[in-house]
Amino acid sequence: MTLKKLAVLVLVVAVVISAGCIKSTRRKPAIANIEVTLDPSVFYVNEPQVTSATITESNGVGVDLNYLWVKYYNEQGNFVSEWGRTGDDARRWYDEKLGTHYLPGHGQIQRTVEEEPFDAPGTQDLIIGGTDDNGHEVRDTVKITLIERGS
Repeated sequence: MTLKKLAVLVLVVAVVISAGCIKSTRRKPAIANIEVTLDPSVFYVNEPQVTSATITESNGVGVDLNYLWVKYYNEQGNFVSEWGRTGDDARRWYDEKLGTHYLPGHGQIQRTVEEEPFDAPGTQDLIIGGTDDNGHEVRDTVKITLIERGS
């Protein structure tokens, strides 16, 4: 191949790439996928909430658990209140309750957790989340039901 033909070939390849005719093979970083389960997820009013909590990551990306939020709804489904922890405050809660605030990729954290009793029937959305190793915010929500004993 002559130098002139090589120069033309390089020019054609450069034009094709810059025009977007060839897609980059660069992959986007994976996003963690977390799933939270509670067993049980139904609790009696005015009794301690004791449950087996399991957090599982299924996409191979670790997660710094730094987000915990609870939204409470009354029996009619109306929003009543919410509270939460973020950043270091959430990390401390996870460390205390689950023994760690880091969920490894393809890993699982499982622990029995006890929380203070709630004083009224209704539901709670427990939102667990954090920042994955690639900088993405990830969350999962599990519904908790609060009932009167005998219901």
